[in-house]
Amino acid sequence: MKPADECLLKSRFAAGRLNDVVLGMAKDRKDHIRLQGWVNLLQIGSFSAPEGLLEWIIDRINPELGEFRNQRNNTSILFTKDMFVKVLGLPPGNRPVVLTGKHQESAHREFYKIEYNHGRRAPIHHAIDLLDNGKLDEETYFRTFFEVALGTYLCPGTGNMLPLEYLGSLDDSSQVKDYDWGAHILQNVMSEVDAFQKKKANNMLQNEPKKIWVGSCLPVLAIIYMDHLDFPESCLSAHHIDYSLPRASHVSDADFKFVMKHDKSRLTLNAHSYGARPFRPFHMTPYANQHAPFGHQPHQPPLVNDPEPPEPSNIPVPNELPDFMIPIIEMHTQLWAKDIEDTNTMLMKKHSTRMFTFARDVISAMKNHTTPTPSFASPPRDASVSILHQPEGSASKATPETQFWNEAVEIAQEVERSKEKSSCQLQMHHTSRATTSAQTNKDQGAPTAPSHEEDHTASHEQELAASRELDQGPSVEHARCGSFQQEPDAAPKELTHTEDNESNIVYTIGTQTQEKKNGKKRACLGLNEANAIKKVKANDDSKEAYYKFILNKCVKPPKKGEKRFDCGVFTMLHMKHWEGKILQPFGMVHTKRIRL
Repeated sequence: MKPADECLLKSRFAAGRLNDVVLGMAKDRKDHIRLQGWVNLLQIGSFSAPEGLLEWIIDRINPELGEFRNQRNNTSILFTKDMFVKVLGLPPGNRPVVLTGKHQESAHREFYKIEYNHGRRAPIHHAIDLLDNGKLDEETYFRTFFEVALGTYLCPGTGNMLPLEYLGSLDDSSQVKDYDWGAHILQNVMSEVDAFQKKKANNMLQNEPKKIWVGSCLPVLAIIYMDHLDFPESCLSAHHIDYSLPRASHVSDADFKFVMKHDKSRLTLNAHSYGARPFRPFHMTPYANQHAPFGHQPHQPPLVNDPEPPEPSNIPVPNELPDFMIPIIEMHTQLWAKDIEDTNTMLMKKHSTRMFTFARDVISAMKNHTTPTPSFASPPRDASVSILHQPEGSASKATPETQFWNEAVEIAQEVERSKEKSSCQLQMHHTSRATTSAQTNKDQGAPTAPSHEEDHTASHEQELAASRELDQGPSVEHARCGSFQQEPDAAPKELTHTEDNESNIVYTIGTQTQEKKNGKKRACLGLNEANAIKKVKANDDSKEAYYKFILNKCVKPPKKGEKRFDCGVFTMLHMKHWEGKILQPFGMVHTKRIRL
């Protein structure tokens, strides 16, 4: 297992290797390459982008859009063909690059192949040896040199082999500069970025972070990102970055170290987390300047945001005013101040007059026209017409909104029925209590009005009793029978008010949570231990008998011609509502032959 902050990117980009080939090249060979318009390949620097910085940039690129975006400081870079042209110093061609397949015929493919690693392949070191021998003609030498440049610098692959698929574009050395190499390399880079992101995500899912080899010219992304960073002048005094074009000829490893030091994020412990520096405006980057002709790149100084000097004016400006001009200037200054004050006063008066007229007109209009008071209540919804009385066959077209209203109407109707039942019981209770009180007063011979305290206590006790009945819900007997409705023939039970019931009532305040819990406990009193399911521990003999006789002889259907003994007679499962028992099987098992 590798550490989480260790970079997984591995690249075959080797600008230093191409630089070594150029250093050992003869002058006439360089002149021929310069004549074909590829002088910038002879001036590249020996650099390599750090893998940690490069991987951090690649992780934040959208390959489909070709855009880098850092969500932390909301900065973005849109990679274009012109950027790649200015970084690599490519000629401005417009013909699409011609690629040949592995099995297509080519007059030069076998020239670069040798026996290598149990097969005929074209390693880069073999092409470098051909260049060092000096026995090649100019066309073959340029073709071989360009193949080495493609395999190490412009479009390297994941191996140390020459990209022979580009031989179709190298038949004529004078036409190589006419191809659109900038657009091709940009497309190749984004393709490799997409491949790396998918491989990295797959490795993370499998929890196996291993090295991933990626091709193409990926350091161009790091160079473009570096050119967009805005560094303070204090940092630039310690290190100077040369922004001259082409960028690949002036960049160095020290530039990347400088970027990694000052752009590293201090908010995380990850060794490769960047994006601390902001971006400078695009017009201050090297990619906003006009592209100079290839082969004649002028030296471009570093871009610094210095203010431009003002243009010289032909009007003479005296150093001091003459004495006779000073009183005139002071007088006109005072007059101008008085004019501004008078204008402000006039505008304030105009504004006050206009607002007074506006308010008067509004008040008179409101007295003559009476407008109804706006109501913010929602209009009533006729649920019985729109939902309950739907035609047949319309249930399949119900939407989540109609389903919600159906459920809401059902709940509302259930609540109304519960309220009516509760009010009916309370009314009967009051009637019986009034009858009992009248009978008592009649027996005593004198009507006695109840005191305020007794009436308040009785009403409070009645409310508690009614709420306890509602909290308990339907009785246990009704629950066992599976019905919550009262039989039509049965007479309603009269509520009796005794001293024992009054003494057992507990005065509570709030939602009466304890009463609800007690009601649930009382509803479960019918489930005693005799009706509970008991677990029996089975031994090896009972298991063997069960698998031998029940599963093999009874559950599985008999085969053709198979004779089975009378093990037991089984019937189907029946539903039974009796003392809380549900789904009890009925069957007769011969207990003398088999015992479980």
